[in-house]
Amino acid sequence: MAVYVAPGLAGTGVFVDRAYARGEVILDIHGPVHSGAELDAIGFRPGYPLQIGLDQYMVVVEPFVYCNHCCDPNGGITPDLKLVAVRDIKAGEEICFDYSSTMLEDNSWTMECGCKTAKCRGKVEDFDRLPAEAQRYLLEQVGVMPFIVRALGLPGGTAA
Repeated sequence: MAVYVAPGLAGTGVFVDRAYARGEVILDIHGPVHSGAELDAIGFRPGYPLQIGLDQYMVVVEPFVYCNHCCDPNGGITPDLKLVAVRDIKAGEEICFDYSSTMLEDNSWTMECGCKTAKCRGKVEDFDRLPAEAQRYLLEQVGVMPFIVRALGLPGGTAA
């Protein structure tokens, strides 16, 4: 694995120590899977675990747990839970993904975004609450978790 953890965009981040081409797998995402009720019972705060289904959440482990959000990400998550390059990435770049590409919840957890890119939306929120242009970009260029595509009856699949 050619990644390392260091100070990043928002606290600690994940960086690559070699270049990656678009579509190349950067790392596999692992961790135990729980329902929302199970997470509540064990005390996880909303927004921390990775949503992988309508009521399925993965408590991700290192190094992925340190991947930060960006509204113009260089990484995306595939249906088989791999973090892939969604554009060419240079050695030393921080790897970020768009948290909204994995979020569709009833409780609508949000957070302020500080990515400061030209595509910054100012807020991280559930996919269905994003502006149509942001949804289209994620669907066509980055990738959206299949459970979101199915639940919302969206055309196509995931780009990542």
